[in-house]
Amino acid sequence: MAKQGKILQGQLYLSGITNDDSPLNILYYNDGEISYGQKPTVGGVTYQISGQTTFSGNEQIIDTYENTKDFAVYYYSLNNSNTNKRSGIITINNNLTVVFMNESTTSDIGDTTGVDFSVDINSGDVRLLCSAPSGTWVCKYIKNII
Repeated sequence: MAKQGKILQGQLYLSGITNDDSPLNILYYNDGEISYGQKPTVGGVTYQISGQTTFSGNEQIIDTYENTKDFAVYYYSLNNSNTNKRSGIITINNNLTVVFMNESTTSDIGDTTGVDFSVDINSGDVRLLCSAPSGTWVCKYIKNII
């Protein structure tokens, strides 16, 4: 009996297939063609990146992106030794001079009081910042840029 493979219809997007976290590090399948490199813009999403930042103290830069992009969404998990933890979604809207954010979170596991996110524009980049009153924190995220 012959083995049969799976038939792929539609689109497939694989990211992180090497150690390089750049948005150019993807394998993309669309209607019978496979390409490696920058994913074509589909539905307005330019690229998706995941990352992690460990920090303690005041106003640590979690991530940046060019302010020429209109909108970003961060899905994040924030923890302090897994004792104090929360997850949420941060949406950022900006133009070349003004940036606004909104955060929607889960209820805390433990206590994350005083750990606050903010945004600003610095040297042409939108920066997602976070400050914590004490301890060492880890912020893991997935970022979508439009």
